[in-house]
Amino acid sequence: MDAVTPAVLVLPGPVSRGETGRFCNEVRALLETTRAGVVVCDVGGL
Repeated sequence: MDAVTPAVLVLPGPVSRGETGRFCNEVRALLETTRAGVVVCDVGGL
């Protein structure tokens, strides 16, 4: 993946305040492993 192709993170349900750190870690991991410059968050399940 490159900086032009976004990584996608699917959120299957609401993110509580206590889960914010985990959510940020997932986004960071996606950026590091895919080398994408953008992460698209699919919030359709919310």
